Amino acid sequence: MAIKKNKRNSLYGYPAPTSFAFPAPLKLNRNPNPSDYGEIGQVAVNQLTGIPFMVTEIVGGQYIWTQLGGAGTAGSFTTLTSSGATTLATTGASVNTFGNNTGATSVAIEVGTGGFNLGGVAGSSITIGTGVTTGAIAIGAAQTSGPLSIGGTAGTGTVSLGFSSVANTILIGNGIGASSVDIVAGTGGLELQAPRILLGASGALINVYTGAGVPSNGLALAAGDLYVNKTPTGATDRMFIATGVGAWTNFTTAA
Repeated sequence: MAIKKNKRNSLYGYPAPTSFAFPAPLKLNRNPNPSDYGEIGQVAVNQLTGIPFMVTEIVGGQYIWTQLGGAGTAGSFTTLTSSGATTLATTGASVNTFGNNTGATSVAIEVGTGGFNLGGVAGSSITIGTGVTTGAIAIGAAQTSGPLSIGGTAGTGTVSLGFSSVANTILIGNGIGASSVDIVAGTGGLELQAPRILLGASGALINVYTGAGVPSNGLALAAGDLYVNKTPTGATDRMFIATGVGAWTNFTTAA
């Protein structure tokens, strides 16, 4: 049953002979609803849960009761601001959502020297930017002088870059100044799978091929290109070097 307009208590005193007291808090055995009468600023308390509510506005004859607090209960906020330590959803299994993908919505998470930890448990899956199709995903800054690590140092999992069912261009490193790239492998070796591999400095690259049988002249793209035959028949068809575009000559090996 909805609460109707409640009568104010009269106050008698000086200098005004008569005035009216602000409505007392409502004591309910439920949460207030929009049809429960209240004046802006009036409080109602659900006696079963101890949760307080306040009338914050009246729209179209509906009374907007805004929850003021209460542990373990849901609340809706237009803006939430904290100037100190903030702790959210730290107990029990829960699904937590921050932000949305509407219009120019943004989410910024800043940290100081205390660091930032995005963790999980053994079976956790962490995804970053799976819905980004034309935007950019940046991890780390161009100005950083510290290490950027991907993958654990003690685990035995697989670290994949650009592993998908579509054609990707993957860039690692650059040719600026004394830049270097180290690829280190243990006894498992280093495996490069590609029809050809480009080696050399920018503007002076050569192609390295492997294949079965002697190379077709169309493979020779530049003088110095190399070809290794995986099914040689003798000492004269094991390796080839391009003498120019569309022209190969063979190496003669010791055996």
